[in-house]
Amino acid sequence: MTMRLQNKKKKQKNKILILGGAGLIGSEISKLLIQRNFEVQIIDNLDPLCFGSYNRIKKLKKKKFYKKDILKINIKKHLIWSDIIINCIGWTRHRLARNNSSFNKKTNYKTVDIILKNLQTLQTKKIFVHLGTFSQFNNSRVRKIKDKTSFNSVDAIGVMKSKAERLIIRKTKKYKLNTVCIRLGNCFNSELPLKKYDPGLLATLLNDLITKKETTVYGKNRKRNFAYIPDIAKFVELLIKKNIKGYVPINFVGRMIVIEKLLQKIIKRIKFGKVKFEKIPMRIKKFDSLYTNVESKNFYKYGKKNQTPIDKCLSHILNKLLIKPN
Repeated sequence: MTMRLQNKKKKQKNKILILGGAGLIGSEISKLLIQRNFEVQIIDNLDPLCFGSYNRIKKLKKKKFYKKDILKINIKKHLIWSDIIINCIGWTRHRLARNNSSFNKKTNYKTVDIILKNLQTLQTKKIFVHLGTFSQFNNSRVRKIKDKTSFNSVDAIGVMKSKAERLIIRKTKKYKLNTVCIRLGNCFNSELPLKKYDPGLLATLLNDLITKKETTVYGKNRKRNFAYIPDIAKFVELLIKKNIKGYVPINFVGRMIVIEKLLQKIIKRIKFGKVKFEKIPMRIKKFDSLYTNVESKNFYKYGKKNQTPIDKCLSHILNKLLIKPN
């Protein structure tokens, strides 16, 4: 091996710390990066409120798993070890958040705060990748959500997530950190938490079809940005190979899909179910993005990957959930 190749190998960033790495999104990222031979450490407190489960990662090799709450351990030693920190910790259960403000604040804001406080004391430059959101924000008057669109949420979850994002921007500028905020929409895969309370949009719609044989859609032609979680993991893999400097906001574009058209695809496959429409309740309308489109120059610049066709995604999900066509 030549000296040049040796130096290149030494400079390669390959130690990845994944926080919340046993959750719905974090486990997919963990699996892929371990498969790609990155050296990975996973920290997750396996809180059922965040759908954390060790079963998703217990078969993974070449990984170190710590069942810990990052607010209760010495997180700094893990940050020192890592080259890249990926924060998948988050809570998106809207109804529960209204009655559990302390857990909402802890999960969606305080965890980010403790990471940044430790990062700003380190001499070496790490890359901090934070999985954020644009779906819980008050964008009802915005026609396009761009990378640098600022948000003012009226939703409990959105308030804490937007506060965390503003903190990342402020700390990045002040301490010259290298950070990425990947804003996600409605995320889904075959691990959707059906039969759970407040499980998210697609899981709720599917659960209604299975149990009630019908589901309710508020308002016609409302769009949602759906992101298939394995595609998110592939995007993160490409992203961490890039030269990240300063603050980089990225809207994960996903697929803008009209909700009833997605349901029509599902009903066509499972051969049962129907959709009924109702007027949008004020509790949803006041912070709903309605027909807003999502754009992102950075999505294409930093690692855009061809996304899995929606029919293939649905096939995988419905087969895994044992909802098969007759």
